[in-house]
Amino acid sequence: MIDMFTNLWKEFTDFQKEQFELYRFLEGLHSESFQYVANEDDDKEELRGYLESWEIDHGTLEKLVESLYYIGLATGDGSGYAFLKVNEGPIDENPVLFCSTDGYINLVASNFKELLTLLTIDAGPMTGDEEKLATYYNDDWDDHSNARADFVAWLENRHILVIQSEEEAEVKSEEIIRTANDKYGKNLQEFISHLY
Repeated sequence: MIDMFTNLWKEFTDFQKEQFELYRFLEGLHSESFQYVANEDDDKEELRGYLESWEIDHGTLEKLVESLYYIGLATGDGSGYAFLKVNEGPIDENPVLFCSTDGYINLVASNFKELLTLLTIDAGPMTGDEEKLATYYNDDWDDHSNARADFVAWLENRHILVIQSEEEAEVKSEEIIRTANDKYGKNLQEFISHLY
């Protein structure tokens, strides 16, 4: 039987709990674009609440909820991240979606490891429409979240790419997002087609 998560996901969940115990605040602990996740379980109710805003029938809604795995909040306004289940094996090796409260769903990473790299930009994601991909842009590179240094050290200890500058952020984030869309764009379009 295949384990549902890789060790990376489990380690990140433990790291978040430790950091929360140290710092005791929820928003922007490691990155402006990721909020603390209080539990390890798939929060289907959060996801269901988001998808219900699309006004789809109950059967389709349940099918869609089962095809996603909610990760947690991306921003304080209720936008969130979810894994789109397309691959066999650990869930966190599946592509990552950014689901915004303005009604857009964008692919942002091919897997959880790539999402962690994007989070080092320490900026909220900006959604794109059908012709435009999501982007991450930090307009003040010297201003970082309170525990970003701990997060960066944790990633470097695991040999995960950390984006170090505004110039690198622009190039690397576009590469990660474009690769995810090239690889899983058809899966996303199939998923979105059920919403209409």
